[in-house]
Amino acid sequence: MALSVVSISEKHLVHNIKKIMEQLKAPHYICCMLKSEAYGHGLIEIAQILLKNDMKIFGVARIQEAIKLREKLGDAFKILLFCPLEVYDLSLLQKYKVDPVVTSENDWKLLKNSPSFEKFHLQLDMGMNRLGVSLDLGKNIIKEAMSLTAQIKLESILTHLPDLRHQKSGLSDSAQMSFKSMELLREELVSKGTDIKFHMANSEALFSRSWPEGWGARPGISLYGVGSPDWKLEPLIEWTSTVVQIKMVKKGQAVSYGGKWVAQKDTPIAIIAAGYADGFPKSLSNKGLVGFKNEIYPVVGAVCMDYFMINMEGKIQLCVGDEVVLVSRNAIPALSCVEVSKRAGISAYEFLTGLGHRNELRVEPS
Repeated sequence: MALSVVSISEKHLVHNIKKIMEQLKAPHYICCMLKSEAYGHGLIEIAQILLKNDMKIFGVARIQEAIKLREKLGDAFKILLFCPLEVYDLSLLQKYKVDPVVTSENDWKLLKNSPSFEKFHLQLDMGMNRLGVSLDLGKNIIKEAMSLTAQIKLESILTHLPDLRHQKSGLSDSAQMSFKSMELLREELVSKGTDIKFHMANSEALFSRSWPEGWGARPGISLYGVGSPDWKLEPLIEWTSTVVQIKMVKKGQAVSYGGKWVAQKDTPIAIIAAGYADGFPKSLSNKGLVGFKNEIYPVVGAVCMDYFMINMEGKIQLCVGDEVVLVSRNAIPALSCVEVSKRAGISAYEFLTGLGHRNELRVEPS
């Protein structure tokens, strides 16, 4: 019996894919970001649904993720590895048919001296100061790569922007400047007859504007239904857990570590089988909420590693075995992923990628 279950809606993921495709002009070059267990949604489960819907380019941040995809799902799709190459044995990338993304001059030196790679991708740093080469160095690498086409092919050029949205609408000024620089480079390479793909839009940039022909994208959080209401996405997850014990706390008694919640009168509480090891943030101590039918129950006391407690005073009295909702897909707005994250004081990215391995993952088919 699974005490804590994360359910994934295939129907909602398919809906989100369609919304993403509407932002781009065909032919689509969409690299679906599956890093960190597909943002906590299950790497293999999400990849299987994407493949069924003709999404065949995946992005990962660690070689272990690529290996898992290849071993479980075969090689009928492309994998881009967004990680400096010098930290890995390149033979692993070759063995598991992983496309390298060049993020530094050292990466390029390693790659061009390795005879076994047919193609690569180039990441430019346009102000993020994380991974990527400068525009000037990038142009030199492009020129050199074009002279080595018999040996290795540059398939795509990409960047990642730190400042995306204008306060009111559209891309920010700095993002517009980066787009113009990339577009000039793209036009120059198109004029030379190349078919190199370009992609700079993550989810926020993707939905900030309609992208012209020739531009791809790397959607991440939007695949999983998190973003502005204007994007008209559907959240994928519903998270439930189980009542494992009922207690009556006497007036004046404290609950959980540190005694930070004290009963003002005799109070019935329920113990829920989820804790911070499962992804229920410790910051929800004394302020988290869960749902059951039409009731909302407050968390009392500190969230523990394996359990947390809720107050049933004046509400439907739960029984051992009842399932409560920790994150609601649509039915309980106060328990949406975004609202739970806000209450915990963290981003939806941090919340989702923190979902623990002890939760049973179930896919609800379309």
